[in-house]
Amino acid sequence: GQRSRPARDQFADLLHELAKGLLASGRLRQLLQGQVTIERSGRTDRYGRTLASLVAQKGNVALVLIQEGLAIPYESGREAYRRREVHWCPELSN
Repeated sequence: GQRSRPARDQFADLLHELAKGLLASGRLRQLLQGQVTIERSGRTDRYGRTLASLVAQKGNVALVLIQEGLAIPYESGREAYRRREVHWCPELSN
């Protein structure tokens, strides 16, 4: 059978994921200081929700976070979800 990783290694990986999440959250708070505008795309998702972007002094907030390695671009669909999922505690996906 497949050997699982020692609990201490999994714990270290989870702490690393937590640190990355806290960095991203902190950067988002920085980007949202000051004036922020909502740019509606004119489109909706399959649930009827408005698709929009937040634009702050540094530009499109999502693009800034992606460029800084603190976020990944969103793609819809089951295969895209599987590709995205490896970014969320990949050590638990095995």
